[in-house]
Amino acid sequence: MRARLIKEARHLFGRQGYSATSQAEICAAAEVSRGALNYHFDGKKDLFEAVVENVLSSFRDWGDDRDLREELEHYFRTALDPEIFSITIRDAPAVLGIQTWRDIELAHFVEPMVARGLEPLSARMVYGALLEATIAAFSANDREDTISRALLLVERIIHAWND
Repeated sequence: MRARLIKEARHLFGRQGYSATSQAEICAAAEVSRGALNYHFDGKKDLFEAVVENVLSSFRDWGDDRDLREELEHYFRTALDPEIFSITIRDAPAVLGIQTWRDIELAHFVEPMVARGLEPLSARMVYGALLEATIAAFSANDREDTISRALLLVERIIHAWND
């Protein structure tokens, strides 16, 4: 039941945004009672945080056996999905608060880079560059060109720090 609530809330939050999505809509989509939602979550904000964690788990391939360019492309393709962008970049900082959002983002992106050997400050800087490039690419007229340029710049940053 918890997984179903997260799944349906993810779709609704992604399409409509946090503010426009009601608990009643989520319960109806998940075919559960309000009591079931309250049993699993301490309200809409708690459910939203679980959705953010769920969405960020779709980036989990980050750091497996891909080369750097494949990892970066995977990041951009995933982050630029309109529902994922809406949840993680548009709504999460406002709904969860900047510190909680940053803690979640750092756990999903910076910590894996550090685990692969990138120095912690460098990993934060790389993630900051990725985040800003994602925001720029999302609203760019030529998204593919923006992604290509961002990939090149981020690769240069990483290689410069590794030298």
